[in-house]
Amino acid sequence: MMHTAPTTPAAPSLMGMQTQVRRDQRCEASTTSDHWQQFLTDLATDKRAAVSRRRRFRVMGWLACVVAVVSCLSIATLNPPAILWVIPPGLLILGIVALRHARSLQRQDVSSHMIQFVLRLLVVLRADMLPAEPLRLRLDLRGGTIKAKQREMRPPAGGKRMYPQIAETWYVDPWLAGETRLVDGSTLTWRVVDRIRERTLTKKNPRGKIKRKTRYRVKRCIDVRLGVRQDIYSPRPALRPTQDHLSLRSGVKRHVVKGRRVITTGTPEAVPQVRDLLDLIAQAYQQVTPRRGKGQA
Repeated sequence: MMHTAPTTPAAPSLMGMQTQVRRDQRCEASTTSDHWQQFLTDLATDKRAAVSRRRRFRVMGWLACVVAVVSCLSIATLNPPAILWVIPPGLLILGIVALRHARSLQRQDVSSHMIQFVLRLLVVLRADMLPAEPLRLRLDLRGGTIKAKQREMRPPAGGKRMYPQIAETWYVDPWLAGETRLVDGSTLTWRVVDRIRERTLTKKNPRGKIKRKTRYRVKRCIDVRLGVRQDIYSPRPALRPTQDHLSLRSGVKRHVVKGRRVITTGTPEAVPQVRDLLDLIAQAYQQVTPRRGKGQA
């Protein structure tokens, strides 16, 4: 049976997607892989420019504040005309505005390593997709330890002993999900979720100084669901178990392979590796074998 190319979906506006990311640090759309690549490339370029702008505004803000203080002291000693007293408040206001703008740019910042992860993933997926095939992605680039993603908090235990104190907070960060159809007719769905434990230890040394240390434990769960057509693939005999959780279920028209890989790191900023997701997809394909005449001699 011939595979007919799907109708190309209406491409979302790049400007609209960029506006949504700048406002919410989130984006969800269904469009072609080329469109996604252009959007993410522009987003990475904008991020580099935003970092440079934020640095300039921060330097300008602090410099204006310092000059305002110095000019105020100089005017007080020189006893100049009253009109010059307008200069220090003006410089101080300018510095505050610049610092607030730099902080606003920082709140709009998105994670660069997540953007690069998706870009590298697109390079591989494009080779196994038809050019007009829609790709649905859901990106959440706000970071993993914001209050909106907090799921549980355990305050320090009470009692007579004040120190050390241990407080724990758990976060769930589903920062990437995707869905598409591959050139062989298989459906591919994936999801990446970070489960973060934040532990804050408060100690008091013999001199009475209080110190705090924050440590993280992150479990990055990568889930893959591969649905292959039964007229093209058949289940393969059980292979040797691997460290990844793989299962195969046969439905009416498709064999469905599910897999999960869990990676433990010590920081939410750990750079995700594309090979972990691609290796899990490859292992899912190893659970089935092409039927004779469907890709094999």
